[in-house]
Parts: sequence; structure tokens; C-alpha cells
Amino acid sequence: MRKSILVLSFLAMLIAGCGGTQTPSSSPPRSSGPTSNVTVSVAFPQDLAPGTPPSPGLPLGPSKVSTQGVPGGFWDLSAELIVYQGNQVVDRRTLTPSSPSTTLQLQTSQTYSFELSVKANDTEVAWVRDTRPIQGDTTLSLRPRAIVRKVYLYPDTSLGPVSLKENESIRINLGVETPAGIASAFPQGDLENVTYQAIGNAEVLTDPDLKTAVLLRAKPGSGGTEVGARVTLQALGPNRQLQTFTEEIQIAVLPTSLPNNDGRQIQGNVANLQPGYLSQPVPIRALGGPQRSTDLGIWGQLNPDSSFQVQLPPGAYLNQEAFGPIQFEGMSCSWSNAPETVNVLLVDFKLASGSDLVLANNLNFYQPGNTRAFFLYADRDFSAQGVCTTSNSTYNFNIAWVKGWNIMKITSNNTDLLYDGQPFSGSLPQDLQWFLYPEPGSGGSGGGSANVGISLDLAPPYGYIGPDGPGPFQANTLLTLSGHAEDETSLQGVKLLINLQPVPLQVQKVSATQWNLSATWTPQAPGRYYIDLIVEDAGGNTYTHTLSLQVN
Repeated sequence: MRKSILVLSFLAMLIAGCGGTQTPSSSPPRSSGPTSNVTVSVAFPQDLAPGTPPSPGLPLGPSKVSTQGVPGGFWDLSAELIVYQGNQVVDRRTLTPSSPSTTLQLQTSQTYSFELSVKANDTEVAWVRDTRPIQGDTTLSLRPRAIVRKVYLYPDTSLGPVSLKENESIRINLGVETPAGIASAFPQGDLENVTYQAIGNAEVLTDPDLKTAVLLRAKPGSGGTEVGARVTLQALGPNRQLQTFTEEIQIAVLPTSLPNNDGRQIQGNVANLQPGYLSQPVPIRALGGPQRSTDLGIWGQLNPDSSFQVQLPPGAYLNQEAFGPIQFEGMSCSWSNAPETVNVLLVDFKLASGSDLVLANNLNFYQPGNTRAFFLYADRDFSAQGVCTTSNSTYNFNIAWVKGWNIMKITSNNTDLLYDGQPFSGSLPQDLQWFLYPEPGSGGSGGGSANVGISLDLAPPYGYIGPDGPGPFQANTLLTLSGHAEDETSLQGVKLLINLQPVPLQVQKVSATQWNLSATWTPQAPGRYYIDLIVEDAGGNTYTHTLSLQVN
């Protein structure tokens, strides 16, 4: 079964071991005889100093955690130690990261079983049972086996989502989810019998010391096809038994060449630009890529009479470095027509003043009930019909793209969003108009008013907001968000959206150019959340910071 590419803002977890547990009975009275002091300890994750490089093979960044048998990145870790003699419980202790060891007084020349259950937020994430004969004073370091709920594969996006080209390689990472959610680190030693296989016209490059990643290379002749990787491994499951896990990923390989005759032209008028506001034509630049950050050059011009023309180039003239895969992240989907894989070039249009040229049904396209449209080039035919849900949003997909230029309409209706994608033949949807966003100031008549645009602040503002602490994040738990906004000249306003819904934002104006931001928010259910901070300066320029957040 093919899997949609799944990119996650967090890295992952753990695995392996086998065994079971007996039902303990009440503790028997202790018999007399010589005793020994037995010290038992467990290796909880330890914080790394800022700037510490990650361990070899582990995709961890500075200030993350290393781990030995216990998954890292969780709050409220604890371990319950149960000591058995035969089937009888003789002692119970609780260990924590601040108190990771304890000393027991046990009878000498007797055999005991030590069962350790490590929990994160009251959910078991690692377990071990070890039987030892006690001959005298000793220290036991118990290494629990991390527990796995599921595994998944995802392409490395440390440099942003990138498309795979023929005869090139992409790193595929292995993610592991524990019963308590995704961890920031996991012990590779708990992954057993890990094997990777190539799918399609490709090969995988592995390293025996790195079980959590492979390089997937698209072989010559794979352009325009799909390739992938499949992983099979064994690990300790939630039932404390060894289980086999299998997962695969499919990736679209960019064609070696695209058509040179499928260009399109866009013509129109800007609804909120008064004729005569400009004294001369203004170039329209195209920005492309997954984040629309790659400058694709000048594709058109805006005229003084408010009309404009944009030329969408043929595929052969597009920058293939700006293509990226379509991703369905953190969603539960029901498809009547399941998506395959595709690479697309998403395009925005922007003026030198910082204003975007936007196709929408009105200027308030961020508000529920409104529609905005985007242009994109697809490297192959692609279709998807179905419904996907997150914790508090429903996404309806009706996509029928062709290889070439297409248009995507996104309509927001409170918690429902409709994605309608169709080929673009040159005719625009009649219910949409072109706007400049932010809206230009009102100008007078004649050429004199055009000089108003010269004094506009051309440097965009900047802003950031995110959770105060590391994940995982839990539903129905209050989160505090903090951030800041800045501008070279003067800030005008900020707005916070979570899954397109406004959230109150507290602003501390340190100066006209520096604002501190904070907000509190409680996610109502598990799922993927998208946080957007919109910052506007006095010159009308805007900046949007987007952050995705997984809530367990």
C-alpha cells in the first residue's frame, strides 16, 4: 500500500526486547539469614549542553537529549521497580531522573527478578525484567527496552522540502512512536533485525551502525516515475512482546525534462488599485517553492491603469530546485480517490513594495467563508478526492491537476476547508478578483499621486511565536506561547491564528520597532495544529511566521 509523504516538525523514538510478567502476589514475610545491599539504577535521558553536537547517527540538534533504553524528550518520567522472589513481590520502589537509583536489602545466595517499568505521563514507554543471583553487595544498572507503537518513514527536510531528481539521493529517516507519543531521541540498540529495501528503479544505501536512516538513490531512467523504500524491523510492542513492524514510503522523481509549450498568460485588473495611483509600470516578481522563498524572476508588470499581465513560463523554463512534494501531514483521511505522489511549483506574485498580488473573492480572505486561489505547476497528472480531519478541522479535497499549470482554490468555512484544484487553461474563476495585499493607500488623480509609493517602507517586518517548552504537547493542557515582532522603521499590528482561527495576543510594546508577544491556548483534542503569526509594519508590508505543532 502506498503511503503519502509524511513530514513532521519532530524526530523520534525507540524499540525492542521480549518477555512477559507474572501477576504478583502479596509480599511474604522475610526469612532470617545474611543480607546484601543491592543498589539498582536506571539511565534516564540527560540534557546536553547547548551547542553539543548530536551523537553519531542520531538526528538530534543542540539542547536535545541522548538516551539509553529510555526515550528522550518527555516530561514527568518515572520508573516503577518491582522485586520478585519467585512469584512473590518482596519490594517496590519508584525511581525518577532526580533520584535514579535505590538500595535494597536482599537475602544473600538467593535469586531475584527485577522488573522495571518506565512511564512518561503515566504511560509505559520502556520495560525490562532481569533475573540475578545475589551473592553479596552489588550494583545493578537496569537497561529497559523502549516500547514502540508504530514506525514511519519520512524524507529529511532540514533544508526544506526538496524534490528527488534522477541519479540523485535523498535521506530517508525512520521515525518511531511510543505509546506516549513521539520522542526526541530513541535507543538504536532496541531496534532488531532492521532491513531496508528499495521500491521501483532505485537503490538504498545503508550503514550497519545507523539503523534510523538510509540514502535513497533514484537510478538513471527513473525520471517521471515513483521510487521508494520499505523498512522491516522487530521491537518491543505495547504488550511487552517482540513484534514485527513494516512501513514504506513513495517519492515522485522529477522528470528529466518538462514541456516547452505549456506556458499560460494571466491578464486582469487590480480591484483595489485606483487608476492613476502609479505613474509608470511596476514589475511583478514570481516567488516559488514550498515556502515561496525562491525568486523566480520578473514574470509580468502592473500598469498605471490598474491592469496587469503575467506570463506563466513553460515547464522547461522553470527552476526545478523550487519544486517540492505535496504532503498530507498529521491527518486522518478517508479517500474515494487516494492520492499518489507529485512534485509541484507553488507560485506567489509580489511587487517591489512588498505587496502581494492575490486572487481571492474579497480582501478579507483570511476570514471564514472566503476563498483564495494559488497557481502551481505539477510535474505529472495528479488527483485526490476525499476528506481528512485533524483535531478541530476538516479538509475536503477535490483535486484533478494535469501535468502543467493548475489553479487551487481554498475556501474556509469555519472549521471546514475546501481544496478545489483544476487545470488552468487561461480562464479565471468568475467569483474571484485580483487584489493588492496589503491594500495600497488611496491616491489622488494624475501622476502626482504616484510619488506616494516612493516613500513606502520596502523592508518587511519579522516575527516569531512558539511554545515556551519542548514537546510533546498534550490535549486539554494549557500552553503558553511567546515571541516577538520587529521592524526597521515602525510596527503597525500583529495577529495570531491557530488553524485559521484568531487567538487573543498580548502585546508589550518595548519600542516602535520592537514588540514582545505572548498568548495562552488550550488544544481541545489531539492532532496537527498550524500556528500563523501575521506581522504588519507601518509601511503596509507583512510577514507571516508559520509553525506546525503535533498535540497528543
